[in-house]
Amino acid sequence: MNFNNFSDEYPDLREDDETKNELHQRTDVISDELWEIVEDRKEHNIEERKRVMESKTVEFTQEFLTTCAKQLM
Repeated sequence: MNFNNFSDEYPDLREDDETKNELHQRTDVISDELWEIVEDRKEHNIEERKRVMESKTVEFTQEFLTTCAKQLM
């Protein structure tokens, strides 16, 4: 349930301590899930960058472009 909808439907509960605790708990859970996603993507991207750097693709492409530019001149 959306917080704004909840607040509209139950305005009195918004000040209730148990409700506040529940909403804070949900926020903590979502925050933890988002950080997990961020960490997973970070690890994946670090591995991808490492593969690209080790494959020397950038260097080969740069060398190829340099050779093409020399031939055009």
